[in-house]
Amino acid sequence: MVEGIAILVVLVVAIAIVLWRWLVLHADEKAEAGYVATGENEALLGKEGVAYTPLRPSGTGLIDGRRVNVAADGEFIERDSMITVVEVEGNRIVVRKAEDAK
Repeated sequence: MVEGIAILVVLVVAIAIVLWRWLVLHADEKAEAGYVATGENEALLGKEGVAYTPLRPSGTGLIDGRRVNVAADGEFIERDSMITVVEVEGNRIVVRKAEDAK
């Protein structure tokens, strides 16, 4: 009886280990592979760029040669308008028209 319980416990543990290894992601997310931490957006604060798409209020901006998701601080900003980054909070990048940012 004890041997049967011991075998059952070993079997359950073995199945749990196999399932755990199958469920857990073992891939690395390295910068060389293109993964970027959110801290790099802090460097964009105060930089100028161009609205790549219309910002109503969110869209895409071209800043420092990078296409980044941005949100306008208030009004609609037309495509190809000059923009300035006024706030960065994690992945959220807030911009204003360049003449309004000062």
